[in-house]
Formats: sequence, C-alpha cells, structure tokens
Amino acid sequence: MYAIQFSRHGEPAAVLRQVELPRPQPGPGEVRVRLTHRPVNPSDLLYISGAYGRRPVLPAVPGFEGVGRVDATGADVGLAAGTRVAVSAFGTWQESVVVPAADVLVLPDGIDDDVGAQLMINPFTARLLLRRVALPPGAWLVQTAGLSAVGRMIAHLAYAQGVNTVSTHRGSGPVNVEGLPPTDHLVDTSRADLLSVVGTLTHGVGASAALDAVGGETGTDALRCLRTGGLMVSFGLLCGQPVAASPAHLIFRGLTVEGFWLPHYLSGMPPDETARIGRHIIADALDGTLPSSVTRRYALSEVVAAVAHARRAGLTGKILLTG
Repeated sequence: MYAIQFSRHGEPAAVLRQVELPRPQPGPGEVRVRLTHRPVNPSDLLYISGAYGRRPVLPAVPGFEGVGRVDATGADVGLAAGTRVAVSAFGTWQESVVVPAADVLVLPDGIDDDVGAQLMINPFTARLLLRRVALPPGAWLVQTAGLSAVGRMIAHLAYAQGVNTVSTHRGSGPVNVEGLPPTDHLVDTSRADLLSVVGTLTHGVGASAALDAVGGETGTDALRCLRTGGLMVSFGLLCGQPVAASPAHLIFRGLTVEGFWLPHYLSGMPPDETARIGRHIIADALDGTLPSSVTRRYALSEVVAAVAHARRAGLTGKILLTG
C-alpha cells in the first residue's frame, strides 16, 4: 500500500518520502480502515522534526488522525465492513491503518469527511481543556492562537457555557472572523497590548484562566493577564520558545502553570468516559458547535506542498491529505 514515511528527523521536505508498505491485517478486536482524508496538524510536524513528546521507531509514518471506511475486521468485532469512522492512530499518512474497534468513532451521514477527519484531536483537546479550567458562567478566559482550528472550537464551547473569551492572533492580512461567537474578543497582539485589553474588559481583575498554544512572548503575555489564583494551561509549541513565568507572580499572586498533552490525558480516562465525550463531539459536529473549515485538500502524494501550506502564518482552515 502507498504510504508517506521518514527515516530520520528533520525538515519535512528533506525527510519525507513515498514508499510501498505491506497492507496491515486486523487481529481480534481490531478493524482495518481504508483512509480517505487526513489533516496536517502541528503535532504531526513536531513528530517529523523529533520535537514531539513521543519518539517514533524509525522509519515511521506520520499522522495521528483521519477518516475512512472499515474494509476488514478481526474476530469479535461488531462493526461491519463499509462503516465510516474517524480514527486516532499512529501513521495515518498512508492508505490503511489497523486500530482497536473500540477506539473508532462511527460517523453519522450528517458529518462529512472533511469534518470527520478532524474529530479525534482538536475537539477532544478543546473539550478537555475547558473541563480542566472549569470556569463558571461570566468568567473570563484568555487563549492564544484564537483563530486556529482548536481556538475556534474553544471559543464556541466557551460561549455555550457562558464563558467570555479573549483570543489572540497576529495578523498581517485579512482576518476571517466568520462564525466566531459574540463573546469572543479578538486581539491582534501586533497592534494592541493584551494586558491592557484584558484589564479593561475585566475591570482590572484579570482573567480566571489562560490556554496557551504558542509559548514565547505570546504565552508570557497571556500569563500576565491572569487574576490572583489564576491558572494557565500550556498545550502547544507553535513558536517553540519558553514562557517566562515570574517567581514573584507565582508566589505572591498564587498563579498555577501546567501542561496538557492529549494522549497522556486520555490514557488516564476510563473508556466509558472517553466514549461519552465522543458522543458529545458527534453532537457538536452535527449542530455546528465545532467549526472545522478546510483551506485546501492535497493528494497524499503532494505531502511536501501540503506541509508547506500548513506552516504558513495566519492559516485559519485545515490542510487535508486525501486519497
């Protein structure tokens, strides 16, 4: 079968190559899924570069999620061939993957493949991040990379919970704000001071929590916006630079900074709870609570061009690999 593979870490254009691999066979309790759509996520690029939290055994196939149809099943599986599913798995940038049948998300007809391909990482991340900060209605939340796919999902879910958001971006061109909820205050940090904006909106109190996908100066600014006793959760490395946490702020203002990594978080959850969240995500996708726009689709063989496009600044829709 056709696959994209890398044998060493580095820039995608230098290390990714097209290969033929044996088609995997499902064992007991497993299904094989013929994938049709796969997103290019920031975690995929970290995995290729060697900066991801889990190092692969090389050579490896990138990609952590996708959508397709079951085309083979092992023993003791209740899913029929032809069932359309979303999957979370290592190595989705290939034609087929084998996964435990219990781990797939069966998709209803009302969810198309573009949306289905994006259901296993960003929606779980958005829901679990908001569950972690546990803000009451009326509270204020600061989030960086607010125009990213997960940022838009967080804004919509926060709005449904009555939570106000301040979302940052750095724009050099037109900004697509279509579909953002009315309580989301978008701040271009290249033109406005985030701390001043949050201070005005919260009447000098500060935000109760911050969700940081960027790090560096942007994450540091988000941390400075917290009220006494506030919590910041770091879940992304978009700029690759550390957040500067002042010991005085941590000590005298009682701030907490912690990390969030979806695989680690999910590994500690009971299967029935994961399934329950999956059902909520399906409902969110059906009613439009989880916006999942697509900027462009590339054939799997065009992976280098797709990755280059996904790395452009200001991208608001997802890049998909198809075929």
